[in-house]
Amino acid sequence: MFHIAQTDTLRVQVDVPQTFATSVHVGQPAPVSRREEPGREYKGAVGRTTNAVNVQTRTLRVEVDVPNKDHALLQGMYLQVKFHLDAPAKVIRVPGAAVVTRAEGTKVAVVESNGRIGYRTVKVGRDYGTIVEVTEGLTGGEKLVVRPGDDLAEGTEVDPVTATER
Repeated sequence: MFHIAQTDTLRVQVDVPQTFATSVHVGQPAPVSRREEPGREYKGAVGRTTNAVNVQTRTLRVEVDVPNKDHALLQGMYLQVKFHLDAPAKVIRVPGAAVVTRAEGTKVAVVESNGRIGYRTVKVGRDYGTIVEVTEGLTGGEKLVVRPGDDLAEGTEVDPVTATER
């Protein structure tokens, strides 16, 4: 028995988490790389999707077509795929530790121009763990309090320091 495989164009299958599923579209660039070759990327593009999220894994199956004329990539290799996703128009990325959830909603503590703490209600977008996207409630450039704690009351006077001054 033998198996015939055409490897001039590889079809790389990727399971994209539901959070990003609506941002992946046929034709968009999706470069592929191997850990064994740091810095080298292979051009790829989304060829097709299942157009449905798997209810058990909450992922969207995506196939990325990767030209492989030099046969540098082999069948069965593990590859990393980078999707260039569109971010919402007015997104501000903040440290995840700056976002607090209270009974009144999701907030961030900011150091106001008078040196006192003020809490701003925010709407969050994607949560990457250490970084959270804020889609409403901040204008950009605010001084944020990281890990404000429950005992930091509104109006408390503070002496702010930057992360590099610690």
